[in-house]
Amino acid sequence: MSSPHPLPYRCSLLAGFMRDGRLRRSEETLSTAVVMAAVLGVATTAVLELAPEAIILATGLRDPALLPLSTEYVRLRGLAQPAVLVTMVAQSGLLAQQDSATPALTVGASVLVSLIGSVLFVAGLGWGLAGAALTTVACQYVGAGALLYALSVRGKLRIRLTPPRRDVVWQLLRTMGPLSITYLCKNVSYLFIQTTAATLTTTKLAAHQALFAIWNILAWTITPFEQAALTYLPGTRGWRKAAGIRLLVGLGTVGGVACGAVLAALVMSAPGIMTRDAAVWPHMQSVTGLASASMLALGADVVASGVNIGMGDTRYVATSYVITLVALGAFMAVSRALGWDLPGVWWGVVVFFGVRALQSLGRVAWRQLGPGAAESEAELDAADEAERRARALSMASCELPDRPFTSVEAALTLDTASSVDWQPEEPAGAGGRNGDGAGEASLTAQAAVRAGNGAPSGANRGDGKSGGAHSATDGKNEGNNVGAPGVTVEGRVGTALSGGDGMIAS
Repeated sequence: MSSPHPLPYRCSLLAGFMRDGRLRRSEETLSTAVVMAAVLGVATTAVLELAPEAIILATGLRDPALLPLSTEYVRLRGLAQPAVLVTMVAQSGLLAQQDSATPALTVGASVLVSLIGSVLFVAGLGWGLAGAALTTVACQYVGAGALLYALSVRGKLRIRLTPPRRDVVWQLLRTMGPLSITYLCKNVSYLFIQTTAATLTTTKLAAHQALFAIWNILAWTITPFEQAALTYLPGTRGWRKAAGIRLLVGLGTVGGVACGAVLAALVMSAPGIMTRDAAVWPHMQSVTGLASASMLALGADVVASGVNIGMGDTRYVATSYVITLVALGAFMAVSRALGWDLPGVWWGVVVFFGVRALQSLGRVAWRQLGPGAAESEAELDAADEAERRARALSMASCELPDRPFTSVEAALTLDTASSVDWQPEEPAGAGGRNGDGAGEASLTAQAAVRAGNGAPSGANRGDGKSGGAHSATDGKNEGNNVGAPGVTVEGRVGTALSGGDGMIAS
C-alpha cells in the first residue's frame, strides 16, 4: 500500500532541489504543493458532501438499510480531506529534509487525540458511527496543523505565504501527470476488488472485511521503505545508488514476508482478535494463504515502485499500472462470471500485486542495476546539466533597465539574482585557482560600466585568484558619472569598485 495521491511524491523533487542547493525553489515547490493539496482537498470534500449516496451505491451496496448511516459517515469523513492531503504533502516536505522524527511524533499526537475522541464521543456521548467519524476528522486536522507548524519552525524549508508562481505550478502539474495516471489506475483497481467483495454473502463479506483490516494495517508498515527510496535515492549515483536500491528492495521483500507470516499466525491461531463471530473464522482461514502471498508481492513492489519514482522513471510506472488495471479487470470479470466468491476476491489481490511486482522489480533490475543503469545515469546527468545551463543562460540574458545602473545597483542586483538559484560555472579559458588566465568580462562589470556608458574590453586578464572569471578592465566612463572613491560592494558574482576617476574593475 502507498499514498493514494501523487502530490506527496514530490518529496523526490524537493530532495533533488535541496541536493543542488536550490533552497528557495524548494520552498516555492513545497508551498505550492501545500496550496494545491488544500484546494484539491476542498474539491474532494465538495464531491463527498454533494453526492455521497451515488458514491456509496457505486461500490455495489446491497442492503438499503445501510445507506443512511453510510451517507452520514461519508459526509463527516469528507470534511477531513483538505487536512488529509495537506498532511501528506507536509510529511513529504519533512522527509525530503531527512526529518522522520517529526512525522512520527505527529502520528503519536494524532493517536492520542483519537483515543480521547473515542472515549468522549463514542463511549461517553454515545454518538456511535458519527462520533467515530468526528474523531477521525479531529485527528487529521491536529496532525496537519502540527506538521505545518513544524515546517514553519524547523528545518531548512519554510512555507511561503505568497501566490504560487506559474512556472512552479506548471512544473508540479507536469510531473504529477504520470503519477496521476498511476493513482487513478490504482484506485480503480481497488474499486474492482471491493465491488466484487460487496457481492458476497453477509458472513463471507464480514470475513473479508475482518481479514482486510489486519492486512491493511500490516501493509502500511512497508511504507517507510518506500518513503526512504523517494527521499534518499534521488541524486545518488554509482555504487551508492546500487547499494541503496538493493538494501531498500531487500528490506521491503523481507518486510512483506514477515507481515505475511504475522497475518497467517493471527488468522490461524487467534482469529478472535479480528472478530468474535466464530462463524466467520473458517472463511477467513480459507483465504489466509492468498492474503499472505499478496503481502509478499506487496512488500517487493511498493519499494521497487518507490525506487522507480524516486529515480524519475514515472512514465514507466504509469504504463505498468495501466497494464495492471487491464489484467486485474479481466481477472475480476472472470471471477464474477464463474462465481469464485471469497477466494476469487483474494486471488484478485494476488494478481494485482503480483503483476505490479513483476513489472517494477524487472524495471529496477534492468534500468537501475543492470545493463540500463549506465544509460539511466547518463540521462539523469544530462537532465541536470541542461537545467543548470538553462538557469545560467536565463541569468546571463536578463535585460538591464532602461535607466543607467550605478555600480552599487549592478552588484546588488546580480548578487540578489545569483543568490537565488544560480550557481555559475567556471568559464572556458579560466586559469584555475592560482594561475593567470583570461576570461570574459563579468556581468557585474558589464552592468557597472554601463553606468558611465563605457565599453569593457572583450577579453581581459585577471590575477588568477578567481581564474579570470570576474575580471574586467578598460571600462572607462566617457561621461561625468563619477562614483565615490573607495566604495566597495561584495557580491557573489564579483566585486564592483567605483573609483573617482571613472575606472571600474571587478
